[in-house]
Amino acid sequence: MNFNYDAVIMLTFSIWKKEARSNRYHYAARFSKLCPVYFFQFDLKFRDNYFEKIKNSNIIIVHCNKKYILSNHQHKLLNILKKIKSEKPLLWIYNYLLDNIIKNFKSDMKIFHATEDFFCSDLFFKPPNIDKLKKVLRDIDLLVSCSEGVNNSYIKHGKYSGESIILTNGVDYDFYAPKIEDVKQVIQNRKNNIIFYQGGINDRLNMKLLYDLIYKLSDMEFHFFGRSNFNDLENKKIWKTFFKFKNFKYHKFKSVEELRSFGYKATLGIMPFAKTKYTVESAFPLKSFEYLACGLPVVSIEINSLKKFEKFFFFANDAKEFEKQILTAKTKSKNYDFFIEKINLAKKMDYNSFFSKLISNLN
Repeated sequence: MNFNYDAVIMLTFSIWKKEARSNRYHYAARFSKLCPVYFFQFDLKFRDNYFEKIKNSNIIIVHCNKKYILSNHQHKLLNILKKIKSEKPLLWIYNYLLDNIIKNFKSDMKIFHATEDFFCSDLFFKPPNIDKLKKVLRDIDLLVSCSEGVNNSYIKHGKYSGESIILTNGVDYDFYAPKIEDVKQVIQNRKNNIIFYQGGINDRLNMKLLYDLIYKLSDMEFHFFGRSNFNDLENKKIWKTFFKFKNFKYHKFKSVEELRSFGYKATLGIMPFAKTKYTVESAFPLKSFEYLACGLPVVSIEINSLKKFEKFFFFANDAKEFEKQILTAKTKSKNYDFFIEKINLAKKMDYNSFFSKLISNLN
């Protein structure tokens, strides 16, 4: 693979060791096979900075003091960047608050990876200082968007006028999908009554809908994996009531190996999001094809980016429709031919394919 850069500088809002297999992980892991990746995270309160190499990889975490995100301290971050011996770095951006660094750092290729529609009025959290993002969009060479909706929003509301490509969220196919010769055994071991949710447990979920489903489908077990974090007090209150149900199980945050194992055991996956403009028009949930790679049928609210895959997603808009679609999906959970179709689609959505497309675009 021809790649014309000798380092990737990744500016993030994230903490590497607390991330699941996010977009940051997928792109950092693939870039690291071509050159060193410096993953900047702002997690220090007292120390200035230090570099930490991830074992058996070409990824270096650059721990930085939180103050460097502030505009009046960003010039000091340049001193940390100078420690990186690179003649031709690629700047890969998530953290738009670093607007001064992004503008002044010398790089032939500055890319903003838009994984959220920060301009959407009903985003489930309020992004800080959105005007800085508009400034950053004037200083980049390429916009990479996770969906058509996100791309359109950055052009319309962010006034972005440069080159852009859409690389949707996908799946680490080789990790998640069982081998074809193992599919029959996976189906044989699959349970008949397990509903699986994995991902952020927060205000993007339709908590009232979930309460109704857990209450009505008492013969089904609802298993939730992920960190819970609610800003909306009503949603937080409803979440706490789930624990009184015997058919509700909360597993907290688990490893991707444990998620994969549970995906093989479960009956179906769900994406019970609140029906907002953001979710319907801009979202492309990361878990969509992780579920499919495990051979699971998926029940979800209608999401524009997934409509072209409607054979594999059972769409529903309210509790009554969700209940009906869950019961329909349940009947298809152990269908061998449908299982094979799902993992074949997941293979087409492999991050390796999207990454190859990105590199071709850069060349």
